[in-house]
Amino acid sequence: MCRQASYLAQLSVGTPAQFEDGANTLGAHNDAVVALSGVITTDRDAFFAVGWLTAKLEQTAIYSRHASKALDNAQRFWR
Repeated sequence: MCRQASYLAQLSVGTPAQFEDGANTLGAHNDAVVALSGVITTDRDAFFAVGWLTAKLEQTAIYSRHASKALDNAQRFWR
């Protein structure tokens, strides 16, 4: 099973762990966004890092969309 399919399979489980996985996914995307903006503003010569972080954003955005959908459909434990 590819890494993405495995990760998305974990998000499809309707358990409290799903919330933790979703939060981790959204956090990873946010980390990449913050890192990219930091590199651009502090080190304009870091083109490798900018390229790598840009590619990472595309990947984490996909994971974040799936995590958000999974969280929307999850049973709420606080009801």
